[in-house]
Amino acid sequence: MNDVTQKARSVAAIVESVILAMSVGLMLWLANVVIAHGNVLSAHSTQIEINTSRLTVLETSGTPGLRAHETEDNTRIGAHAERIVKLENALLVLQATPGTLQGLIIEIRGLREGQARIEKSLEMHMEKTQK
Repeated sequence: MNDVTQKARSVAAIVESVILAMSVGLMLWLANVVIAHGNVLSAHSTQIEINTSRLTVLETSGTPGLRAHETEDNTRIGAHAERIVKLENALLVLQATPGTLQGLIIEIRGLREGQARIEKSLEMHMEKTQK
């Protein structure tokens, strides 16, 4: 029995050594996976910080193209504002025009009536001189 017990202990020690070796191997593999995952997370954290700072710059000042577009739009808006002021002034002039036109029409009628009276007077004067 001693021999069987000794062999059993030997087999148990070998199995225990294999299990211990596999455990150590798995622990080393797990440690490497955790280290690699930590490196990936660190790279992601750095990238997130870079992108956050870029977004902050974009939110506060925008891009050069956007600023140029904004400047161009502001120029157009200023030009439109000037055109609107000119149109408003022209509209005011046009609104005042009917009264002016009425006054001109009255003056022209008066001139026509005056011309008709002068012509009539001339005709009467010519008739008198011919007689």
